[in-house]
Order: sequence, then C-alpha cells, then structure tokens
Amino acid sequence: MKKLFLILLAIAVLAACATAPEQTDTAEEAVVVEETASESSESIHAKNSYFVINDPSVVEKLDSVEYKMLINLEDYEPEVLWALMIEAATENNVKVEEEDNPMKRRYRNVEYIDSEYGMLNNFGYILRHRHKFDEFVAIGSSDNVMDDKFDITIKFRDADLAKSLSIPLSVGSAFDDISKNPEMEADISPYGIKYSWAIKVKPKVKDYVSFADMFDPSLDSYAALYPHLLDIGLPADTIVEPVGGLTVLEEKIEPAILVLDCGAEMEVAFSTFFIDGEALVAEVSYDFDTEYKVKDSEGNKIEKKMTLEDLKQAESFYKSILEKYNERLNFGWSKTNFVFDSLPGVGAE
Repeated sequence: MKKLFLILLAIAVLAACATAPEQTDTAEEAVVVEETASESSESIHAKNSYFVINDPSVVEKLDSVEYKMLINLEDYEPEVLWALMIEAATENNVKVEEEDNPMKRRYRNVEYIDSEYGMLNNFGYILRHRHKFDEFVAIGSSDNVMDDKFDITIKFRDADLAKSLSIPLSVGSAFDDISKNPEMEADISPYGIKYSWAIKVKPKVKDYVSFADMFDPSLDSYAALYPHLLDIGLPADTIVEPVGGLTVLEEKIEPAILVLDCGAEMEVAFSTFFIDGEALVAEVSYDFDTEYKVKDSEGNKIEKKMTLEDLKQAESFYKSILEKYNERLNFGWSKTNFVFDSLPGVGAE
C-alpha cells in the first residue's frame, strides 16, 4: 500500500475514531466501528470531487479533456487494467470499439526541452519533442527505424483556467506552413484539474531536416518556432536542451475507442516511460475532443459541442475506473511531472 493511500487511510481511521464511543460496550459495536473505518478508506481516490467540473462555461472553453491516472509499476498489467476498464465502460453505458490487436505495443522517443534547473517548467511551461518509431525492434537496436514525422509542443499549465487562457501562444513566421492556433485541454487526475493552453506542430523530416538539426541549444533558437518563449523572462541565450540530457522511451498501447452517449469518441492509452531501459512511470488515460461530428437521421455529418451533461458520463466512467484500480493507483499528476521530479538537479529530490 503506497504512501498517499496510507496517509489517507490514517486520516479516515482517525476520523472514524473521533466519532466513535470512547469505549465499545459490545463485540457487535466493535465490528460496526471497524467496518465504518474500512468503508471510509475504500476507493478514497474516487470519493473526492477534485476532478469534477460543474460549470457549463468551463466546458464551453475546452477543446479537449484528458482523464489520467498513474499506476504503481509493480501493479501495471495492461491486460488486467484494460479488462477492468471494460467493466467500468459496461457499467456506465460507454460503448467499446476494440482494436483487432488491442494490446499492440507502439514506441516513440520523448524529450522535454528545458534549462539545467527546469526553469521553463517552474514557470508553468512545457516544451516537448516526440518522435515515433516506424519500426521498433528493441531498445538500442540499430534496426529501429524512426518515422519521418515528429511533433513539438509548447504548453502552459495552471489550475486557473483564466490564467492559462491569458498566456499568449503562437507559431513564429518562419513556420507559417505548420502554424496552428492554441487549444485548451483540461488535464484531470485524481488530485485535481490543470488547464493546458497548448500548440502542437508536426514538421516532417523531409521538409525540415531532423529535430536535432532544427535548433541551437538556446531559448532564442526555439523562440523562432514559439516566439513567446522570450516573454517568460529568461535571458535569450539561456541554454535549453533535453532535460537531464536524456531521451525517454515511451511504450504505448491504444486498445480501443470508447463512445459516449452523445457520440463523442474517447481514445484510450496505456503508457510506460523508460529511461536507460528501466521503467520510470506508468499511466492509464483517455481523452476526447469536446467538438466532434455525428451523423443525423439522414446520414449527414453534423458538428456538435459537448455539454456539461455529456461530460458527466465521462466523469462517472472515471470514478468507476478509480474504484476498480484502487490500490494500483500511484501518487502524482502525470508522467511529465514524474520525469521532472525524478531527474537530479531539475525536480524535487
């Protein structure tokens, strides 16, 4: 049983003791007290309301939503976790459209670009590069083949939606051909909600050469792509490069598309980060766009925007999953935070 669960369990037991009689007169009363404490501690992640959105205007401002939960590495069994998620889907009337090979592993490299002491992240920014493998044989194998496309994302995350939306984000004029507007995503964990204001661009190697050759290791160089990096207040010549000098290998399993009653489709992902061949953190998530297309009675596709009522089904599904995963849950917000908190000289020791 992990640290957070133990702490919350202790709190629940103390609360039960505080309301119990000073002395139990009968064995029957003792059993009642014990059962009350036990019930108070079960699925405590799911009983809180930190991940609940109650304001329709918030849903209106969101482009996407991602529900996520970290899993203890020793309890990370994708096949078992997926079976439990299917149970939760059935209980919440969520339709499962499973892939032909639901447990197929896919791989990509992930790098977080930051200063030596993670100053971009300290200011709420994440600068991330990801590159998929077209063919993956084994870690470090010379037979691995990279895809010709990669993505570079900048995002600002904060628990305050208005603050996140106030941050200017854009793509520099040198990259007009891949320019995009920023999008707002609610990143939801058992411990709360953070709002990510982000732009993700997808250059192609044949058009831009490799990512490694696109930029010098300086904030000013990356600002050619995302100019507002220079608004943070760090010197333009600040050295920024992969955090810890490391490339993270991500193993990803995408078993199915889940469909809500409203017609919105949710993408499921089981993900593990590896550093130097050792598993660092595992996460289960599902995400969806709040704007989506459905067919009308005549078979024509029409655009719809998710409502607060639609979102409640996704929340109910999430609560069911948390209850089923229960003691498998690990402490932490996300894989990203785990990386920054784990690397020497960057995050918390």
